Amino acid sequence: NKRAVKRIDITLENMLSEIKSGNFNIFSRELKSNIDEYSKNNKKILIFSARKGYSGSLACQNCGFYFMCPQCSVPLRIYRSSESLLCHRCSFIQKMPDYCSNCRSYKLKPSGFSGSEKIAGELEVLFNNIGVKKDIFMIDTSTVKNRWQESELTQKIRESPSCVCVATQAIFGQRFNLSFDLIGIPNLASLTNFPDYKVEEGVFLQFEKLADFQPEKIIIQTFDSDSKLAQLLIKRDYGQFYEKEAIVRELFMYPPFARLVKLTFTSYDKSK
Repeated sequence: NKRAVKRIDITLENMLSEIKSGNFNIFSRELKSNIDEYSKNNKKILIFSARKGYSGSLACQNCGFYFMCPQCSVPLRIYRSSESLLCHRCSFIQKMPDYCSNCRSYKLKPSGFSGSEKIAGELEVLFNNIGVKKDIFMIDTSTVKNRWQESELTQKIRESPSCVCVATQAIFGQRFNLSFDLIGIPNLASLTNFPDYKVEEGVFLQFEKLADFQPEKIIIQTFDSDSKLAQLLIKRDYGQFYEKEAIVRELFMYPPFARLVKLTFTSYDKSK
């Protein structure tokens, strides 16, 4: 079944201006206002998160120490629901620490981009403040572990007259089964913060997948509203993006102008 292509109202919110005006929330005033309006009009809202969990990592404000996985040496992600730190690479898990293991300070603070858990928590606070009761669903690989759970949650969202869904890329498999009236992207930079030459191309692909949910409006929040990517994204100008990207890839010898080969060597012997 092909759904009719709708014209989407796409707006860009400058979060630096929000901070300068005293708003330190993860939602801009415009996105808050629209969440308020759409929820009171019994419409469905999707908040797209680049990360699962609560936030990127846990850091010490006193010495700058970051809690890393002892097996992979990558930052551990925070999960408030289970009060734990989890490694997304090897699944190592530890209890949320009370103090810094480096300097024994108690000044520990979450850092990095907000994850789906934190966004859902902020939505609960927002709805309590405006006196609205609304179902909040979460779809990511931490909450949906198999097809049965995904099917059950999708059915609840479809049957709900009005709800808010906080989701990562895990929701893309249902983009032709679900519809949302409003879509919010809390931080565009969180989608591009990867060391990969294809990352901006990936953002365009994700944006088109979000458009498949047939929203009336998409609000993109960014700290760099003048960036070329942001401007091309709101115009959905793929031709100009292709031309710009082709020049860069040819300059640095990236595909399709070259072939990349990755060689990986591992050993239990550290001397090797």
